[in-house]
Amino acid sequence: MTVESASPEVIRSTAYRELKKNCYPAVTYEAEGFADLEIGDTVQVYDDGFSPTLLLEMRVSEQAISFTNPRNNKTTFSNAKALENRLSQGIQQRLDQMIEDAKPYTIKVATDNGVAFKNGQGQSVVTPTLMKGNKVINSGWRWVVNGEIKATSPSYIVKAADINQTIVLTVSAWVDNQEVASEQVTFLNTSDGTKGAKGDRGEKGD
Repeated sequence: MTVESASPEVIRSTAYRELKKNCYPAVTYEAEGFADLEIGDTVQVYDDGFSPTLLLEMRVSEQAISFTNPRNNKTTFSNAKALENRLSQGIQQRLDQMIEDAKPYTIKVATDNGVAFKNGQGQSVVTPTLMKGNKVINSGWRWVVNGEIKATSPSYIVKAADINQTIVLTVSAWVDNQEVASEQVTFLNTSDGTKGAKGDRGEKGD
Protein backbone atom coordinates (compact mmCIF):
# COMPACT_ATOMS: atom_id res chain seq x y z
CA MET A 1 0.00 0.00 0.00
CA THR A 2 1.36 3.42 -1.02
CA VAL A 3 0.02 6.70 0.38
CA GLU A 4 1.11 9.89 -1.37
CA SER A 5 0.75 12.26 1.55
CA ALA A 6 2.93 13.72 4.28
CA SER A 7 -0.05 14.25 6.58
CA PRO A 8 -0.11 11.82 9.54
CA GLU A 9 -3.91 12.10 9.65
CA VAL A 10 -4.29 11.08 5.99
CA ILE A 11 -1.84 8.19 6.37
CA ARG A 12 -3.58 7.00 9.53
CA SER A 13 -7.09 7.14 8.04
CA THR A 14 -5.98 5.40 4.83
CA ALA A 15 -4.29 2.63 6.79
CA TYR A 16 -7.39 2.18 8.93
CA ARG A 17 -9.60 1.80 5.83
CA GLU A 18 -7.27 -0.80 4.36
CA LEU A 19 -7.08 -2.75 7.63
CA LYS A 20 -10.84 -2.72 7.97
CA LYS A 21 -11.30 -3.82 4.37
CA ASN A 22 -8.91 -6.75 4.77
CA CYS A 23 -9.85 -7.98 8.24
CA TYR A 24 -11.45 -11.16 6.78
CA PRO A 25 -14.70 -11.63 8.73
CA ALA A 26 -15.86 -15.08 9.78
CA VAL A 27 -18.39 -15.83 7.00
CA THR A 28 -18.28 -19.37 5.60
CA TYR A 29 -19.76 -21.19 2.62
CA GLU A 30 -20.05 -24.96 2.17
CA ALA A 31 -20.08 -26.70 -1.22
CA GLU A 32 -21.14 -30.31 -1.67
CA GLY A 33 -19.10 -32.57 -3.93
CA PHE A 34 -15.41 -32.87 -4.77
CA ALA A 35 -13.38 -29.74 -5.59
CA ASP A 36 -9.84 -30.06 -6.95
CA LEU A 37 -8.45 -27.60 -4.42
CA GLU A 38 -6.03 -27.56 -1.51
CA ILE A 39 -6.40 -26.05 1.97
CA GLY A 40 -5.43 -22.38 1.72
CA ASP A 41 -6.28 -21.99 -1.98
CA THR A 42 -8.05 -18.73 -2.89
CA VAL A 43 -11.19 -18.87 -5.04
CA GLN A 44 -13.98 -16.57 -6.17
CA VAL A 45 -17.45 -17.40 -4.86
CA TYR A 46 -20.60 -16.20 -6.61
CA ASP A 47 -23.65 -16.03 -4.35
CA ASP A 48 -26.77 -15.72 -6.52
CA GLY A 49 -28.88 -15.39 -3.39
CA PHE A 50 -28.19 -11.68 -3.82
CA SER A 51 -29.40 -9.45 -6.64
CA PRO A 52 -27.12 -8.51 -8.30
CA THR A 53 -24.97 -11.60 -7.65
CA LEU A 54 -22.53 -11.17 -4.76
CA LEU A 55 -18.89 -11.79 -5.69
CA LEU A 56 -16.53 -12.79 -2.86
CA GLU A 57 -12.92 -13.84 -2.62
CA MET A 58 -12.51 -16.71 -0.13
CA ARG A 59 -10.02 -19.33 1.01
CA VAL A 60 -10.48 -23.08 1.31
CA SER A 61 -10.48 -23.73 5.05
CA GLU A 62 -11.66 -27.36 5.28
CA GLN A 63 -12.24 -30.38 3.04
CA ALA A 64 -14.11 -33.60 3.79
CA ILE A 65 -13.40 -36.40 1.29
CA SER A 66 -15.15 -39.78 1.48
CA PHE A 67 -13.72 -42.54 -0.72
CA THR A 68 -16.59 -44.91 0.11
CA ASN A 69 -19.41 -42.40 -0.36
CA PRO A 70 -18.51 -39.50 -2.67
CA ARG A 71 -21.85 -37.87 -1.91
CA ASN A 72 -20.40 -36.92 1.47
CA ASN A 73 -17.58 -34.88 -0.08
CA LYS A 74 -17.68 -31.29 1.10
CA THR A 75 -15.51 -28.17 0.83
CA THR A 76 -15.73 -25.25 3.26
CA PHE A 77 -14.73 -21.73 2.22
CA SER A 78 -14.05 -18.95 4.74
CA ASN A 79 -12.20 -15.62 5.18
CA ALA A 80 -14.61 -13.72 2.96
CA LYS A 81 -13.59 -10.47 1.33
CA ALA A 82 -15.84 -8.56 -1.05
CA LEU A 83 -14.07 -7.67 -4.30
CA GLU A 84 -13.64 -3.92 -4.77
CA ASN A 85 -16.11 -1.80 -6.74
CA ARG A 86 -18.55 -4.70 -7.26
CA LEU A 87 -21.16 -4.07 -4.56
CA SER A 88 -24.11 -1.71 -4.48
CA GLN A 89 -24.94 0.00 -1.20
CA GLY A 90 -27.82 -2.41 -0.57
CA ILE A 91 -25.65 -5.48 -1.18
CA GLN A 92 -22.90 -4.06 1.02
CA GLN A 93 -25.39 -3.56 3.83
CA ARG A 94 -26.59 -7.16 3.52
CA LEU A 95 -22.99 -8.40 3.48
CA ASP A 96 -22.21 -6.33 6.57
CA GLN A 97 -25.25 -7.86 8.27
CA MET A 98 -24.06 -11.38 7.35
CA ILE A 99 -20.68 -10.59 8.86
CA GLU A 100 -22.30 -9.22 12.02
CA ASP A 101 -24.57 -12.26 12.36
CA ALA A 102 -21.57 -14.59 12.01
CA LYS A 103 -19.79 -13.12 15.03
CA PRO A 104 -20.07 -15.36 18.12
CA TYR A 105 -21.53 -14.30 21.46
CA THR A 106 -19.06 -14.20 24.36
CA ILE A 107 -19.47 -13.50 28.08
CA LYS A 108 -17.07 -11.40 30.11
CA VAL A 109 -17.29 -12.11 33.85
CA ALA A 110 -16.16 -9.71 36.59
CA THR A 111 -16.09 -10.17 40.38
CA ASP A 112 -15.72 -7.53 43.08
CA ASN A 113 -13.88 -9.79 45.55
CA GLY A 114 -12.16 -12.52 43.57
CA VAL A 115 -12.92 -16.24 43.57
CA ALA A 116 -11.00 -17.53 46.63
CA PHE A 117 -12.17 -17.42 50.26
CA LYS A 118 -10.84 -18.68 53.59
CA ASN A 119 -12.60 -20.19 56.59
CA GLY A 120 -16.05 -19.50 55.14
CA GLN A 121 -15.64 -15.73 55.38
CA GLY A 122 -16.58 -13.17 52.75
CA GLN A 123 -18.59 -12.95 49.55
CA SER A 124 -18.15 -11.87 45.94
CA VAL A 125 -20.58 -10.23 43.51
CA VAL A 126 -20.36 -11.72 40.02
CA THR A 127 -21.38 -9.48 37.11
CA PRO A 128 -21.46 -10.72 33.49
CA THR A 129 -21.49 -8.77 30.22
CA LEU A 130 -22.67 -10.28 26.93
CA MET A 131 -20.59 -9.29 23.89
CA LYS A 132 -21.00 -9.83 20.15
CA GLY A 133 -17.76 -8.74 18.60
CA ASN A 134 -17.06 -5.42 20.29
CA LYS A 135 -20.71 -4.63 21.00
CA VAL A 136 -22.46 -5.03 24.36
CA ILE A 137 -25.72 -6.96 23.95
CA ASN A 138 -28.73 -6.77 26.26
CA SER A 139 -29.77 -10.19 27.51
CA GLY A 140 -31.36 -12.19 30.28
CA TRP A 141 -29.25 -14.30 32.62
CA ARG A 142 -29.44 -17.67 34.32
CA TRP A 143 -27.21 -18.78 37.21
CA VAL A 144 -26.70 -22.50 37.86
CA VAL A 145 -24.79 -24.36 40.60
CA ASN A 146 -24.55 -28.16 40.52
CA GLY A 147 -27.33 -28.37 37.95
CA GLU A 148 -29.72 -26.25 40.02
CA ILE A 149 -30.96 -22.87 38.79
CA LYS A 150 -30.17 -20.36 41.53
CA ALA A 151 -31.23 -17.04 40.00
CA THR A 152 -32.13 -15.14 36.83
CA SER A 153 -30.81 -11.78 37.97
CA PRO A 154 -28.24 -9.54 36.20
CA SER A 155 -25.67 -10.31 38.93
CA TYR A 156 -25.11 -13.05 41.51
CA ILE A 157 -23.66 -13.09 45.03
CA VAL A 158 -21.40 -16.02 45.93
CA LYS A 159 -21.04 -16.49 49.71
CA ALA A 160 -18.06 -18.30 51.16
CA ALA A 161 -20.28 -19.89 53.81
CA ASP A 162 -22.14 -21.76 51.03
CA ILE A 163 -18.96 -23.30 49.58
CA ASN A 164 -17.69 -26.71 50.64
CA GLN A 165 -14.17 -26.54 49.21
CA THR A 166 -15.19 -25.63 45.63
CA ILE A 167 -18.23 -24.82 43.53
CA VAL A 168 -18.58 -24.25 39.80
CA LEU A 169 -20.91 -21.37 38.94
CA THR A 170 -22.35 -21.42 35.42
CA VAL A 171 -23.81 -18.24 33.96
CA SER A 172 -25.70 -18.35 30.66
CA ALA A 173 -26.98 -15.49 28.51
CA TRP A 174 -30.42 -15.60 26.91
CA VAL A 175 -31.62 -13.57 23.92
CA ASP A 176 -35.18 -13.98 22.58
CA ASN A 177 -35.71 -16.98 24.89
CA GLN A 178 -32.66 -18.78 23.50
CA GLU A 179 -29.36 -19.50 25.22
CA VAL A 180 -26.61 -17.86 23.16
CA ALA A 181 -23.53 -18.25 25.39
CA SER A 182 -22.38 -19.60 28.74
CA GLU A 183 -19.34 -19.28 30.99
CA GLN A 184 -18.13 -21.07 34.12
CA VAL A 185 -16.35 -19.66 37.18
CA THR A 186 -14.85 -21.85 39.92
CA PHE A 187 -14.88 -20.56 43.51
CA LEU A 188 -12.66 -21.94 46.28
CA ASN A 189 -13.06 -21.95 50.06
CA THR A 190 -10.05 -23.13 52.10
CA SER A 191 -9.79 -23.75 55.84
CA ASP A 192 -7.02 -23.48 58.41
CA GLY A 193 -8.22 -26.79 59.87
CA THR A 194 -8.49 -27.77 63.54
CA LYS A 195 -5.69 -27.40 66.03
CA GLY A 196 -3.77 -30.64 66.46
CA ALA A 197 -3.22 -32.48 69.77
CA LYS A 198 -0.25 -31.51 71.89
CA GLY A 199 2.70 -33.82 71.32
CA ASP A 200 4.63 -35.78 73.97
CA ARG A 201 7.37 -33.98 75.86
CA GLY A 202 10.81 -34.80 74.54
CA GLU A 203 13.63 -36.28 76.57
CA LYS A 204 15.95 -33.95 78.43
CA GLY A 205 19.20 -33.40 76.62
CA ASP A 206 22.66 -34.06 78.07
